[in-house]
Amino acid sequence: MLSHPVVLLLLLAFGALFAWCLWTAWRARRVDFVYQVPVGGEPDAVADQVFDRLIPVLVKDGYAMVAQGGHTTVFEHRFFPAWTVVVAIFLFPLGLIALLARGREEVVIVAGDRVLEFHGYCSKVTADFIVAVADYEAAELATAD
Repeated sequence: MLSHPVVLLLLLAFGALFAWCLWTAWRARRVDFVYQVPVGGEPDAVADQVFDRLIPVLVKDGYAMVAQGGHTTVFEHRFFPAWTVVVAIFLFPLGLIALLARGREEVVIVAGDRVLEFHGYCSKVTADFIVAVADYEAAELATAD
């Protein structure tokens, strides 16, 4: 039979694992976002600087540029949701149909007249990174003037 300190230690370990799983799921959740950065009279200059920092990170995360026209650029990331793999394994062979489901994230960047707009549906971490890069580059351009 397990002694009280061992049971307490196991409960603490499972509690810590549960808390970590909740935190990870909360941080990696998908969000809709819309963010506008006023850039004065040079939206193309800020857009170029944002692209220089943003595109390598998005490509590394699995995004691909799917459309570009005028002042609009669209990035898309397609993936298998985790539940599809679990269903395919536990309900084999019928569960293989679940692999037809695909997830999709999209980031759209629009350089307007005096504003740079970002919107889409992606992970919270990616959205936070996009907002931080846009704010940083707009501030850098403002201080350079």
